[in-house]
Amino acid sequence: MKQVIQTADEVFDVTLEGPADAPVVMLSNSLGTRHAMWDAQAAALRERFRVLRYDPRGFSAQSQASGDFSIAQMGEDAVALMDALGIAQVHWCGISMGGAVGLWLLANRPGRIASAVIANSAPYFGGPANWAQIESVRTTGLAGVAEGSSQRVFTPAFRAARPDIVESTRALIASAPVGAWAGCAAALRDMDLRGTLGGIRHPLLLIGGTDDLTTPWTATLALYEDLPHAQLRRLQAAHLSNIEQADAFNAALLDFLPSSRA
Repeated sequence: MKQVIQTADEVFDVTLEGPADAPVVMLSNSLGTRHAMWDAQAAALRERFRVLRYDPRGFSAQSQASGDFSIAQMGEDAVALMDALGIAQVHWCGISMGGAVGLWLLANRPGRIASAVIANSAPYFGGPANWAQIESVRTTGLAGVAEGSSQRVFTPAFRAARPDIVESTRALIASAPVGAWAGCAAALRDMDLRGTLGGIRHPLLLIGGTDDLTTPWTATLALYEDLPHAQLRRLQAAHLSNIEQADAFNAALLDFLPSSRA
């Protein structure tokens, strides 16, 4: 069921589907995308789980958000949505930016997370040197970023085989509210969770891509060094592994999530 949820300081577009009494899996997006990016995962999960998807801060047509966001603010947004829906705890699954939000939640709101899948993500995204485009996006828009991103997030073989998905991803990013993209990008620019993750003891699955240029497999291995009790899965994919290798990604989720073993 699609709905609009008002929290204390923001409005969010949300989809909640699946059995009302099932465990909740909360899916969190990559930069510049809406929660439709999880369509394949929602279809695979919703018979066994209550699946909660949401668009980040700034994406709702009713949003008044502006300026730079922070990863802490985005983590608290997730908690506020859980509170608004009466959900005490979720199984988290986040990719890229959504994975970073998940890492913040694991470190700072551990009681709200039962387990977590952190895909194609990292505790640090390179700092200001990697994010010079934020201000230019605010001035000139997202057309150039969308074109480059839609190429970068898939392998050459996938781009050749599925140009329709590449184009739909380009269009999705290009249609993002410019201020929301820039605010979310600023959260990644300013985020540094290195050194904060040592106390995490939740059940974890880390997913990385063989050809990921944004968070390379070496970054996933470095995260694994900080979280040595986690499970580790490598997919033949670039950055958006949940789209490029949807079947393998879904199989990894269903193998990991506790109630799927019942």
